[in-house]
Amino acid sequence: MRVREYWRRVWSDRDLEFAREFYAPRFTQNDRETTPDAFVRGADAFLKHFDGFETTVDRAFECDGIVVTRVVYRARHVRDFPGVPAVGAALEITGLDVFRFEHRLVVEHLHEADHEAMWEQIGVALPPG
Repeated sequence: MRVREYWRRVWSDRDLEFAREFYAPRFTQNDRETTPDAFVRGADAFLKHFDGFETTVDRAFECDGIVVTRVVYRARHVRDFPGVPAVGAALEITGLDVFRFEHRLVVEHLHEADHEAMWEQIGVALPPG
């Protein structure tokens, strides 16, 4: 399954160039139009904050050109986010993603991850609610 290869190569192996083969030249991510180049820049900027970033596909479902995955992310926070110092905290969060394919390329990607749990695990006190 091409989506499993995406999770392994892009996120676990940091082979960001694979994203250029995976996404259509223009695609939507969370209802915003973007490009593989913009995706690669954003993924690279995010991954720089972590060591040992890896993904495990916990579940995957495919039907009529749509693939849904539940992924577990693990990493160690080693570089500061603006206003959030790195304390070396180990993270484990989950995410759900929906990929819609046309002609073997992703034309729509809906991504949800438990970012609240990520911030809590690196020591950021979130406001209630």
